[in-house]
Order: sequence, then C-alpha cells, then structure tokens
Amino acid sequence: MLAHEPLLHAIIFSKDRAAQVDSLLRSMRDHVAVPLAGTSVLYKASNPSFRQGYERAASRNLIPGVTWVEEQSFRNDCISLVSSLPAGSLVLTLVDDDVFFRTFDAAAAVGAFSAARHCALSLVAYPEWEKRLPQLRRTPDYVEWKWAYLIKPRGFHLYPFCLDASIYSRDLLARLLPCLDFKAPNSLEGALNRAKRKLIVWRRGRLLATPKPCVFNNPLNRVQEESSTDNLEISAEQVNRRYCAGFEIDNTDLYAASPSRCHFPVAIRFVRSA
Repeated sequence: MLAHEPLLHAIIFSKDRAAQVDSLLRSMRDHVAVPLAGTSVLYKASNPSFRQGYERAASRNLIPGVTWVEEQSFRNDCISLVSSLPAGSLVLTLVDDDVFFRTFDAAAAVGAFSAARHCALSLVAYPEWEKRLPQLRRTPDYVEWKWAYLIKPRGFHLYPFCLDASIYSRDLLARLLPCLDFKAPNSLEGALNRAKRKLIVWRRGRLLATPKPCVFNNPLNRVQEESSTDNLEISAEQVNRRYCAGFEIDNTDLYAASPSRCHFPVAIRFVRSA
C-alpha cells in the first residue's frame, strides 16, 4: 500500500456464531488481497458455551492483526472502535455470516473511493441491479451510481448503508454514530439509513461497487432479536457444539457457490480442523 493511500480496517459484528466468524476469517485469509491495517471482532456470547467458541476462534490466529472485543454495550463499543481508528482511514464492515468467495483485489476501486463524494463501496453489489441503477457508470475497476434523490425512483437500489461487506469513511461514521440510537447490528443499519438525508450523508450522493461481487451472506440461523430474516434454521447451539468439538465449517462449497443475491443460503458441511 502506498503511503498516501488510506488505511483499511475491518470490523466484524458477531453474536453466538464463533464457527461462522472462523469461516469468515479463513475466507479473508484465502481471498482478501487488499492490505488490512487491522481487524476487530466485536462479539457477544449469550452463554459460556458460546464464549468457549469465541475463545477457540481467537486462539487459532487465522489471520494476523485481529483484536477480539467482547461486547459490553453495542452502541458504546461501536463508537469507541470507530473513534479509535486513525482519521482519514476506511472501515470495512462485515457480519459473521458473510463469506468471501472471490478474490478481493480491487485496489483501484478502493483508490477511487472519495470520502467527499461516495457514501460507500460495496463488495456485494450484484449484476442484476445494473438495469435499475440511476446514472450508472461501469469501468473495468468499479461500478458507480447515484443513490441520493429527492424523490425516490421506484425500484432503484438506493440503500447507502449495508453492514454486509461495505467500506465507509471512518470520519463519516465517527460523526454519525454518536447521533444515532441503536443497540445491535440490525438497528445500527436501520439508524444509518434513516440518517441518509442528513447533509453530511446526502452530499455523498454516489455509491461504488467492485466490478464483481466478492462476498455473500450465508444465513444459517437467526440470533438477533430485532428482526426476522430468512435462514436455513440450523441452530446456533448445534453449530457451536460441533465447532467446540474440534470441527470447522468446510469453506469448499461456499467458495464454489454462484450467489445471485447478497443473502444466499448454502448448506454447510463440517470437517475436522487441521
């Protein structure tokens, strides 16, 4: 990374899903070619068994530079994590059931990101959106479109904040988060999108995406209490028991997936960890 390029930090949000965090970290090891200045895992374990899972994940040292932060107050912890990052840096947000299935080597897309012009750089934008995107611009290095409209055009993808594999300006998040009311990842994403008409967001009226999606979300189960989402209904307890017994999610099938949307369920297999 050149000296003038902004540092990129990853923040992973997790609750009771150590096995999925393990899978995500291995997928980052296998597919993230853009240098990361560091990775923070903000996790919540609702009982000692789930905490044991996170202890195992932390002990495996799957990628360098990971800091594990046990949640005390989700809102305060988020504000503290973002504020602790260097001014002018970038933040890659991820949730624990995200998976990198394709190489993220989009240094040109990251370089094209302008903190003054763009709200976010998405790693999960999918090609079928393109026919619906206003003021679309496609280059070999990135896709760009406008999201900020006074009157929302029907059917356009105008959702500037998504915690699934999006890159943001650290400075924008540091200004927004203390002004918002949220208590978990779902309400954080909702609060950010309700704030999209604030001037500091609205003037960043364009979005970027990598030329091809690099990440999809594999919803195995529901652990958050704020909203209901479609999932494969594989209990978090069942997954955690297998993980604590020395097994891990086999990423082979995940890497071979051909997801057609951000949330794309794929059945998992476990293998004994090396």
